[in-house]
Amino acid sequence: MQDTRIKLEFNGHTVIVKMYDHPTSRDFIERLPLSLPFKDYANNEKISVLEEPLTVKDAPAGSKPSAGDLAYFSPWGNLALFYGDYDFSPGLILLGKMEEGGEHIKNMQDETIVRLEKMN
Repeated sequence: MQDTRIKLEFNGHTVIVKMYDHPTSRDFIERLPLSLPFKDYANNEKISVLEEPLTVKDAPAGSKPSAGDLAYFSPWGNLALFYGDYDFSPGLILLGKMEEGGEHIKNMQDETIVRLEKMN
């Protein structure tokens, strides 16, 4: 799974994310492609709740996200696209880092449908 990338497409924009190699990321990638509605949360991230929880096997106790992170918040079962930095959050698992197009996340309107799919 080394160097796996996914793309997020919405409103004519494409965001490229380089995924990390761990059980939670692999579980997420196996579910792609997905189309999910995202909404703003806390003025620093866009979130979407997954239908089924991802594995948290061997996951860290939490993470301190920064702008450009794709993460999974296990207590709520949601994906998070961070466009701002945030404090350490118990249960937050970083899945990957945006390499291109991350500047479009902040201005995404609530309930925007995002298509997520594996690139390679």
